[in-house]
Amino acid sequence: MRPTRKLVAAAAAVAAAGGATLASAAGGDGIQRASVNAPPSHAAPPAMTRAYEIWRSDIVQPDVEITTSGPIRQGTHVLTLHLDEGSYLVWASITAGKQDGWGFLRCAVIVPEGAVTFAREAMGNQPGTSGGATLTANGAYAVPEGGRDLELKCTQEPGSNGANPRVFDAIIDALEIGSFVSTNGS
Repeated sequence: MRPTRKLVAAAAAVAAAGGATLASAAGGDGIQRASVNAPPSHAAPPAMTRAYEIWRSDIVQPDVEITTSGPIRQGTHVLTLHLDEGSYLVWASITAGKQDGWGFLRCAVIVPEGAVTFAREAMGNQPGTSGGATLTANGAYAVPEGGRDLELKCTQEPGSNGANPRVFDAIIDALEIGSFVSTNGS
């Protein structure tokens, strides 16, 4: 890299670290020059982002046996995270196992309007299944005034057989963001 390009790259790094903008222009002699424009001293700092997490682990709590079969709303409760009003990106991760038989495990973070996240995995000891798996899912949700509980539930699909699946570890993470627009795709 030529020395002038190194200076421009260094100036860009300094500007980015200080929250400033970088302008670059070539002079009449063809040499690239950088100038740093810092934000005004009265500019407000960027808005703080809040993050939330709730978890359970078989290290400190017993496994959750998934005893339900059918609709996810009637699923077995695993975790609940309460969020205040705002817009959030939500992640869920579930580590589960099924010792014997065959079936699909479905897990979702549920709110009154529907599911924020959803994951599905074939589990068991039959061909095409896994005796243990980590299910992950994410979504976005605008929590209305007054706040809302986000509940992680799991269920087996009808037709599952053998042992009930067990949830060993589960996490719900939520990151508050400024806002988002949700549209129904086609």
